[in-house]
Amino acid sequence: MVPRNRSIHLDDLRRILLIRLSSLGDVLLMTPLVNLLRRVCPHIEIDVLTKAEYRDLLRSHPGITRILSFDSEEPLRHTLS
Repeated sequence: MVPRNRSIHLDDLRRILLIRLSSLGDVLLMTPLVNLLRRVCPHIEIDVLTKAEYRDLLRSHPGITRILSFDSEEPLRHTLS
């Protein structure tokens, strides 16, 4: 967590978690952000949390380090614990 009065320097970042839980279109529209982050911060790990049914759409994206998925039938807290 970064205090509000402190700026974040890109060199200080080690990992980013992108969370996209809603629709297929939103998941696909997130991929340009992954591309930009990868270009600007090639040293960071980019993880994505999404619904299990969208996991295969992102699996082959070279900019994503790890895909975390959850079953929408289960409470999200089970995935995060």
